[in-house]
Amino acid sequence: PDTPAAWHALDDRRVVLQGDWLDLHQLKLLPRTYEGQNGYHLLVPLRLIDGQVVLVNRGWVPDKTELGPSSTGGSVIVAGIARVAPTAKPFGMMDNAPAKDVWAWPDLPAIAARIGIDKMAPVLVYAERLAGDG
Repeated sequence: PDTPAAWHALDDRRVVLQGDWLDLHQLKLLPRTYEGQNGYHLLVPLRLIDGQVVLVNRGWVPDKTELGPSSTGGSVIVAGIARVAPTAKPFGMMDNAPAKDVWAWPDLPAIAARIGIDKMAPVLVYAERLAGDG
């Protein structure tokens, strides 16, 4: 898709994307718990072949996990569900603190500005967990 409307038409649909991870800009969506453990959702930008950037939710990660590169380099294929990102802070959610890289909700315009991305797709892709994906 090359317009916001075309991206919005993919809301809640499975997508398959090809691009390169922008590992220098991994973000933590805090706080999230899973099975009683504290952690976060790992958000990583993916630069598509046409230059657009899509923020991919790679899933829940426990606190204090050492993060490495999302891939060994080169182009990757990512499958997942596209969801239109919220345009306002959800009710009851804490505020983001972009200057401190503290993110409670995916404010895509603020994230794009913080990491220096000109063209961010208006969706968040929730990646499928594949066998062997660590």
